[in-house]
Amino acid sequence: MIWNENNGPNPSSPTCSAAGGGSCNLAQQVATSGNCAGYSVTYYVGVPTSLSVWLFGYQPTACSQCYQSVASAVQIPSNCASSLAPTAQVCYIYNQCSGCGCFKAVWGSTAVCHSCNAGYYSQVPSFTACTACGLGTYSTGQGMLDTVEWPSGQYSFSSSLTKADCQMPKLDAEGGWCPQTLGTNEWIQLDLGGQQIVKGIVIQGRATAQEWATTVNLISSSDSQVWTAATNYGANADSYARKVILMVPFSARYLRLSPGAYNQWFSLRWNALVQVAVCATCSPGFYSASISSSVCTTCAQPLASNAFFSSNCNWLCNVGYYVAGSACSRCSDSSACLAGQYRPNCTDGLTDAQTCSGVCVNKAQSPQAIYLGPSTDNSNASCPWGCNAGYYKNLSLLCVSCQLTCGIGLYASTACAVPQNVATNGPTCLACTAVPNAAFLGSGLAGNATSCPFACVYGYFLVSQACVPWSPNCSKGYAWGAGNQTADRTCTPCQYVAQQTIYVYVQNSCNFTCGAGYQLINATLCQACPLGKFKASADSSLCILCSAGSYQPSTGMANCLALPANSVVANAQASDFVCNSGYYRVDTFTQHGCQACTGYPVLNAQSTLWSNCSLVSLACNTGYYRNWTQLSCTACPPQPPSNATWGQVNASSPSCATCKNVSSLQDMLAACPFTCNIGFYSQAYACLRCTTVMCTGGGLYAQLCTGVCLLFLSFKALS
Repeated sequence: MIWNENNGPNPSSPTCSAAGGGSCNLAQQVATSGNCAGYSVTYYVGVPTSLSVWLFGYQPTACSQCYQSVASAVQIPSNCASSLAPTAQVCYIYNQCSGCGCFKAVWGSTAVCHSCNAGYYSQVPSFTACTACGLGTYSTGQGMLDTVEWPSGQYSFSSSLTKADCQMPKLDAEGGWCPQTLGTNEWIQLDLGGQQIVKGIVIQGRATAQEWATTVNLISSSDSQVWTAATNYGANADSYARKVILMVPFSARYLRLSPGAYNQWFSLRWNALVQVAVCATCSPGFYSASISSSVCTTCAQPLASNAFFSSNCNWLCNVGYYVAGSACSRCSDSSACLAGQYRPNCTDGLTDAQTCSGVCVNKAQSPQAIYLGPSTDNSNASCPWGCNAGYYKNLSLLCVSCQLTCGIGLYASTACAVPQNVATNGPTCLACTAVPNAAFLGSGLAGNATSCPFACVYGYFLVSQACVPWSPNCSKGYAWGAGNQTADRTCTPCQYVAQQTIYVYVQNSCNFTCGAGYQLINATLCQACPLGKFKASADSSLCILCSAGSYQPSTGMANCLALPANSVVANAQASDFVCNSGYYRVDTFTQHGCQACTGYPVLNAQSTLWSNCSLVSLACNTGYYRNWTQLSCTACPPQPPSNATWGQVNASSPSCATCKNVSSLQDMLAACPFTCNIGFYSQAYACLRCTTVMCTGGGLYAQLCTGVCLLFLSFKALS
């Protein structure tokens, strides 16, 4: 609290009515002791009234310390005595005094001030006595005033000059407020922050120039919209002294000053004097023993269990208990009451009540708020309550709709399906439970983390609310096709799926190569390898001819068969085999081959020709002849027949013989030739004596017998 007390009233002979009596006119007491300077320890520079030149722009720091202790011999009335030592303060006129809250009298050019003791305070503007705090209240500080310069006001103004020291409207600032113009529409406003009791204002001129207001116009308001009529007040006579303007107390929050008369320019610094409460009420459980107390004393009587002090030493039972003599007994509870009801007579801490006649008042004033049960402690503020379904109780205890629009993949944390009495932050949008290999399509149901609609991404399909991958393969012979979000891949049968030994398909495709024994024709068809050809691999190559020593009698074969022993290929296509001469073909379920014919081979044969195991040609070695009966080569006799010599056979015959198959004999004759002697002819393998015969009839031949036997060339007879 800093303000120019010397501008207050100047009582000529104030007196004190407080206990202790005696004169309160300290000025007179100082005067009877001689010069005030004799009681000062230190003097600080002040500003004499006779100074006629321009003053300092602002007061030096020491000028704010304008008082000092004086000799303790000064007599102070008891209600003004310090609790530490009797003190008084000497202040120069026009200096800044502070803490001078007891009273003031002027002696010569000196003001003598003193602070009220603890338990007392000084009332502005009288300053003539220390007022005692009433019973039940106390004050611990010295020099307490019921009026202060408001410490936390906020300034605003219509305009100001741009100089930095023209935007300093607070008291004792190193400048002031300087409006841009001197028009009556200029103003400077002080916002007290709330409704206050205003008892006056304090004004100074601009500290950095000889500019001050000589009169000001004041208006006030409670809401900054509606203002009182302007009142004109006298103001400063210089740029440094404080002008205290006391008024009939009034209530306001906003104060405005506008230009009146001025010196050079309407510049000023100012603040409001606001009434404050000095004496505080003792807390429950404490009391002040008398007026002018500086402390509160603890109540002597013990506090009953489940009781509390209501004021000073007065006590009541806690809610849910009632006074029973000097103790507190538990009230009958409200559990039997309906929701929203309580037993009212027990909440005053005095009496018990047995009726549910009270109505709770603690739920929110909303049509969506409902009581969920009776009072829990027999008070009207303890009935559990909640909000209707679809609403929740927020932390401000209001019912707010649970409806919440969440984005894709999100859901509201709660659906507020049932009323609850717990205040919460309300629903928020939470992420739905992730579904692997899926993408969310929208938001979920409130309170359900698994309700967000989703679709499986490409390559996956839905099975039991999970996205599983499409099967990667089809059976061979089937073409793989992409599935969709709800179905697995498709497998489409290829054209020749039933002939997979012939058509060898690529996995998941209808592209194929031909199997062993088949060749690709026109890139569209597998054709069986023809007779005598084979293909061993499953690819796109062509069938090839069987190699030497092999054959293939079937189509569509992967290899050729080795020729059986004693056989050769039957044709240029190598489609079969034939047995060698002297062998016959054997074809059974287990065997294909050539077996030797009966009598084969013919010993001592030079060459043979067989047909299906029939010997159709036989040439024997020299010295052997063909024996067709035995199918053998028989050795020639060791001696020629009688009447013959080895050599050419004499075929002359004088007789006729029946034609017959004489091939064996002929073979013998050819292989073992002999010559009959003269007069003999050969017949069979002998020499017979010649006779003259004329043959008659068909099938007969004449055997000439003239010298050397010559064969009668009759091919017909020999056949």
